[in-house]
Amino acid sequence: MTTADYGIVEVVRSISSILVILYPLGLDSALARYYFDYKDVAKLKEYIFTIVLGITVLGLLVTLLLDLSGNFFFPLWIKDIQFNPYIRLTLWTSFFFVLPASFLILLQVQEKSFKYIILQLLQAILLFGLIIYFVVYLKGGAYGQIKARFFATLSVATLSLYLFSKYAKLSFQWKEYTSSLKYGLPITIHSLSWWI
Repeated sequence: MTTADYGIVEVVRSISSILVILYPLGLDSALARYYFDYKDVAKLKEYIFTIVLGITVLGLLVTLLLDLSGNFFFPLWIKDIQFNPYIRLTLWTSFFFVLPASFLILLQVQEKSFKYIILQLLQAILLFGLIIYFVVYLKGGAYGQIKARFFATLSVATLSLYLFSKYAKLSFQWKEYTSSLKYGLPITIHSLSWWI
């Protein structure tokens, strides 16, 4: 990779680090907080489904909005990096990153350290393997590394969604969703302040 490639990668990673704070709006933190309040397993599964659906729908709406307005919005403050493909792919990578991160929180509260480590290792091995393939073998530069992150994150997100289905029950609970948002939004502001 060239010096310019490293510059592109670091800028889009900065964008991604903001987005992964914004996308869940603290619902992942609410999952960790309220998990132990549920003694009824069926109610807990409904709550987990509510949080996962909330995170997914919110993230998808924001990603679509940014994707559709990106050609106008991002060049206003990032002039040297093309929106398509670099920033566009980063938007979707950030969206898919949130599900595995939320599933890891679920494994933490359940104290399933072995599964937690396996999922983390799988994600790292997949990412490193794809970076080597796209950057070293195909000589894809910055785009190769961003593409590798996208495919690795998409793969682990798909696996996480499947694993979430074992812990969730199809029932959206609006009251629990809004109370979780009330808990999570101040944490989002705190996390953004820390990042800044």
